[in-house]
Amino acid sequence: MQLFVYGTLLDPDLRALVAGRPLAARPAVLRGWRRRRLRGRTYPVILPDARSAVTGAVIDGVDAAALARLVVYEGPGYRLRPVRPRLDGHRSEDIEALVFVPVVRRAVAGAWTEPEWRRRHRRATLATLRRGASSSAHI
Repeated sequence: MQLFVYGTLLDPDLRALVAGRPLAARPAVLRGWRRRRLRGRTYPVILPDARSAVTGAVIDGVDAAALARLVVYEGPGYRLRPVRPRLDGHRSEDIEALVFVPVVRRAVAGAWTEPEWRRRHRRATLATLRRGASSSAHI
């Protein structure tokens, strides 16, 4: 199974901690969505927007065990939805993947960027995950 990721799961160390093993990712783009940061949170959500696109990555070979761990990490506020991201730089057809989308729209606070998350929140997020204090929800 393939999974499109667009937020904290872009980080290979975090992805390995959550999934229980390293999962390689390839750059991809998901058209028809926009990424936003939730108010008071350090992670993003994606919302439908026909005029936008979200850069992210496709993870190949997600088995049932890794998917179960990823579902726990994302928490009950998300559901898996089929999408058709395009591998970055490829002119071939879009591929089939699943993506986590929010079940309920919460207040959004603006743009979310991976470089800002890495600079401001990555270290604390990884430390918390390593301690096992919060494997059932985003940090």
